[in-house]
Amino acid sequence: MPGVVRIDPWLARLVSKNGFTRGALSIQAPHAVLTAVDFQNTDLDALPYWFARRRSVLMKAGVRTAGASMSIPVNHGRLVVGDRQHLVLFAGAADSPDMLTLHVTFIPSDVILKLASRTMRHPLEAEPVLDLIEKEINDPGYRGRICVITPDTHTALTLAREPDVWTASFSSAIAEDIGDGSAKPSALAALAGQWIDLAYQDNQLCTSEIPFLCCMADGVARHDLYILLYGREAV
Repeated sequence: MPGVVRIDPWLARLVSKNGFTRGALSIQAPHAVLTAVDFQNTDLDALPYWFARRRSVLMKAGVRTAGASMSIPVNHGRLVVGDRQHLVLFAGAADSPDMLTLHVTFIPSDVILKLASRTMRHPLEAEPVLDLIEKEINDPGYRGRICVITPDTHTALTLAREPDVWTASFSSAIAEDIGDGSAKPSALAALAGQWIDLAYQDNQLCTSEIPFLCCMADGVARHDLYILLYGREAV
């Protein structure tokens, strides 16, 4: 049966034990899915079953969902995640959560910046953030990796060629769960993803897709982003 394992306490101990101060933890879980959930509003025992079922439906609809890798910023010796977030690993039905392997690499960073917040007024609204990211970096000579994270538990951050099409497909696939209340907004955001990791050079992100935010909560709200510059290439 599917299972869920919290990994943020273990990652926090890893950071402290090794004296990591600023950078990124690059994490790969070849046989599982990694994401973040709001532990105050999510039933972790029920979530893996719902997650496994809905992720398959979403992928068939062409919607990219949380995957087997993520980069977690580290600043001042602490993981950069939301105040109410668990980092979790979802095991598949054929895997034992206790036997799964994580591959973790620490990469020192140049700097961590907080991006300007974006105000969103409607649920399931696609809000491109490419302009915010490129404006905030503001370093024509920088060549390296970029990790962007949203610590807001009701906000997804992902990539798509057509963000409006992505959100329409996402809305259609989860309409039943929204209607009957079987899933919380934070769980939906976790399913969609809360990190993007890309190369950056020549003053632009190296991607053919558009980074965007997708809000899962009703009402007007501001959503924060953090950006991490790491893996700088020698020029």
